[in-house]
Amino acid sequence: MKPLNLDNSPCSPISSNCVIWQGPNIPCIKLCTGDTITDVVYALAIQLCDIVDAVNISTLDLTCLEITTGTPTNINQLLQILIDKICDANSIPAPSAFPTRGNSSCPTDCIVPVAACLRTGTQTTMKLLDYVQLIGNTICSILDDITTINNSITNITNRVIALESIPPTPPYVLPSVTPDCTLADGSVVAGVAYPLNIILTALINDNDHGYCALLGTTGQPSDITIAYNLGNSTVSGTDGALSNCALTLDQLFSTTWITTPTNLSESFIDLWLTVQDIRDAYKRYNVTAGNSNVTVTTTTTPGTCGPEISFDVKAKSSSVSAGTNIASVTTTVVGDNTDYTVNARGTTVAAGDNITVATNTTDPTNTIYTVSGKEAIVQASASANNTVTVTPTAGPGLGDTTYSVYSQYGLEMFGCQWTIGSSYAGSWMTMPSQTAVAGAQFSFPSSVKRIIQPNNITTTSSVDNLTYNISKVATNWFVSQSQFDTYGCSFGTFDVVTGEFNITEPGEYLISGYAHLKADSAGNGIWTSAAGSFGIGLCANATDLYVGQTQTFVPAVTRQVDLSCTKVIYKPGTSPQTVYMSVLNYSDKNYDGTAYFGSDNVGFTIVKLRGDLTVVTGI
Repeated sequence: MKPLNLDNSPCSPISSNCVIWQGPNIPCIKLCTGDTITDVVYALAIQLCDIVDAVNISTLDLTCLEITTGTPTNINQLLQILIDKICDANSIPAPSAFPTRGNSSCPTDCIVPVAACLRTGTQTTMKLLDYVQLIGNTICSILDDITTINNSITNITNRVIALESIPPTPPYVLPSVTPDCTLADGSVVAGVAYPLNIILTALINDNDHGYCALLGTTGQPSDITIAYNLGNSTVSGTDGALSNCALTLDQLFSTTWITTPTNLSESFIDLWLTVQDIRDAYKRYNVTAGNSNVTVTTTTTPGTCGPEISFDVKAKSSSVSAGTNIASVTTTVVGDNTDYTVNARGTTVAAGDNITVATNTTDPTNTIYTVSGKEAIVQASASANNTVTVTPTAGPGLGDTTYSVYSQYGLEMFGCQWTIGSSYAGSWMTMPSQTAVAGAQFSFPSSVKRIIQPNNITTTSSVDNLTYNISKVATNWFVSQSQFDTYGCSFGTFDVVTGEFNITEPGEYLISGYAHLKADSAGNGIWTSAAGSFGIGLCANATDLYVGQTQTFVPAVTRQVDLSCTKVIYKPGTSPQTVYMSVLNYSDKNYDGTAYFGSDNVGFTIVKLRGDLTVVTGI
């Protein structure tokens, strides 16, 4: 539609579709705030047309009224005709017939039906005079509404005209920004202008230069705060300086040290000052040679406070003396080197009765003597200490020779077992979780669990060839010390409380350790705790680890942990050798057997493979 003011200079044409109604909602004409002026004017015009059509009596068919006084030309005339017809239909005399009201109820008080559009609530009849008054009031209200609508239309029209006279506003264009550095490789580079929204997107989302990528590298501001606060708790200005022990760090760097850093930059200042102090603490040690037999190389090594230190190094003198079977020792000094020549005495082997001696000098360094004698027959006699008697074959010139051989050989055994289960839930059987222990070793009692107070002990003796199986005491669920001492072990002693076995006899021993640990879930037989591991170790003297093994378990995958380790040792002499077994629980749960699937076994055995071989020869 062509705007009415299109040709009106100096007005600028504006379509009514571009103007918004900002007045309140008008429910009767279905008008809402935010509708265009086109919709507003249209709704008002429709409503006005409906009202005009409603009061236009020229469109009414009045034939049935049989009007004889002339066709009415306005609503007032029509209403009067209707009133007269109503009165006639109800045999109500004309007003002229009632000069006085008298006792008659008509026409003022007679009851007439009310049109449906004028009814209120359930009232369907009214007195004629009240009905006429209602009709008049309704007509006046309609006329007032028409006047209001006409005024609104005039007001809206004036506003549309005013709005159409305003020049159109150009669309908003975001400003451009020229970055001094690259914000996104290939798309937002330094020195080139880009719209503000492109710059903002690169600043936030670029994978290499964006703010989100920066957070992923440096951490959140709270993480940075934790980092520099850690410096406050680990290095203090009151700590002694390494490069000058007479001063503290804040005294050494009195002009630059920040006592309480409040941000990362200040924390870095203290960090670099600490590094400088460490570097300055390096001292050069000057070592000089005391004589020509010593070679000295000057080195730089980190030191403590104080001046440089010089060392005079002198080599100790050496002498070689002639010992047994040594004829003489000669010395030759060449420069800084001293040569010692040791001359051994000669050796002669003479053959005795029924003995032949053969000499071989083909070896450049040794003279080999082969001594041949009578063949001997060995006859073993059974005895408690395994003594073997050897008798040689009789011959001319050779006396009888008896050899007593003490082998102490036999598979004697000691074994102890620790059964973990709901039936054996003693506090001494709990393997504590050690996830917080750094560098835990099997020999450290604070971080591992020794096998103590076992439920079963087995010993085998070579003296009476019997095996003893010692079971737990029902009231305590472990073998008592008196029970073990009753039977004992032929090659050592065992302390039930400490779990230590002391090997007392010399010989060679096979030590074996094992652990069979089932899952901690009785429902599906798999581990439910966080990932971790178990380890076992065979230890000696509370300080050394003979041998150990570890196994890592995976939650929801691993069903059980099986560990084993063995070690063969030789114990010489008469001093006892202490052996015990430890278990390391490197998981997030205390392992005590009460919540686990079935019973588990942990234990170790010691088998004596052989004793010392002692040969006593008599001629």
